[in-house]
Amino acid sequence: MIEQSLRLLDHQLIQLQTFTTWKMLSLTKLMRFDMREKLNLWFIDPLKF
Repeated sequence: MIEQSLRLLDHQLIQLQTFTTWKMLSLTKLMRFDMREKLNLWFIDPLKF
């Protein structure tokens, strides 16, 4: 019984880690994209900022 629940917990942890890693990756991607957009805008029209 305990072993089974431990295995289940392990599985959930792995899923959680995968999910958080994926989340972090997509977040950094978004941020990078955002920064690039801001930089592009700034290069096009510096007076806006």
